[in-house]
Amino acid sequence: MIILLRVLLLLLPLVLFLLWIWARRRAQLRGENLATLDYKVAGLLGLAIIAILVIAWFGISDDAGDRNAIYIAPHVNEEGEVVPGRFVDPEDIVQEDDIANEDDMDTPN
Repeated sequence: MIILLRVLLLLLPLVLFLLWIWARRRAQLRGENLATLDYKVAGLLGLAIIAILVIAWFGISDDAGDRNAIYIAPHVNEEGEVVPGRFVDPEDIVQEDDIANEDDMDTPN
């Protein structure tokens, strides 16, 4: 989804520019007022920008996941592999202090 959104964001200005050139040449051949065409194109461009912002807003907010989740940054594990960043529920995180306390419980006094 993110890749598709980035491709659309990259291609949209080019497509709109090419459509504007095509419509402008067509209007010149018909002898129409070019200022009116420019206002129409500016309105469509504004609607396209608003549409992209709405799509991006909902796309980003859907990927965020749970609001209480904790983000773990990318890091290299003990085997030398890169672990990508991710969101984790707070209950799923095991603290080092908890591991140390569990080890203390296994050893007799």
